[in-house]
Amino acid sequence: MQNYKILAGAIIARAVLDNVNARLRLMKNPNNAQAKHALTETEDFFCSNWFKTLAAAADKTDIARLQRWADEQIKNAIQNAGEVREGRRGANVASFGMRTTANPKQAHIAQ
Repeated sequence: MQNYKILAGAIIARAVLDNVNARLRLMKNPNNAQAKHALTETEDFFCSNWFKTLAAAADKTDIARLQRWADEQIKNAIQNAGEVREGRRGANVASFGMRTTANPKQAHIAQ
């Protein structure tokens, strides 16, 4: 069962990361079509039954950590409007305590 929790948490973490990165890109350029599309996709995911299923399987402390991390990223971006770092070069899954390995059997979440 632990592997399902890890997988569910990793899927949610990726969606949170994509959502934050889209928001940061839109702060830099409100007309960024790719960022608008990514934001719409992630928000649709967060409202879906699939997300509810994953959230029920994932570790609740990890979800709370992801939410705090996302809130902090947006808050920092607003405070440092001229220094917004974009997407994949800035934040990554390790930024909010999720660690994975190449071997899914060894994947785990940092405590």
